[in-house]
Amino acid sequence: MEVITIQNEAMQTLLKSNAELTQKFGELIERLETALSGFAPSNQIANPLEWADTDQTCKMLNISPRTLQKYRDDSVLPFSTIGGKKYFKIADIKHILEENYTAI
Repeated sequence: MEVITIQNEAMQTLLKSNAELTQKFGELIERLETALSGFAPSNQIANPLEWADTDQTCKMLNISPRTLQKYRDDSVLPFSTIGGKKYFKIADIKHILEENYTAI
């Protein structure tokens, strides 16, 4: 183990600098939080766990992308398109599964 010694005056200078940096960092965090709070209320941001893309939906339903396209074309499963990418509500997927459930 290596022991490093430092003069008391130098240590006090380091501690003062650290305290000043900590205070400035705290002020920057507060300013950032204030600036970001005006963008969008958190209740308006979509929860990514509520939506699935095409690949995820195909895996959930154990179907091919072509079958999923047929479901979209036939209005079996509602979807949203953003930038050419399709998204499906997980609640809608669950509803389709429940609606077509048959007990043996």
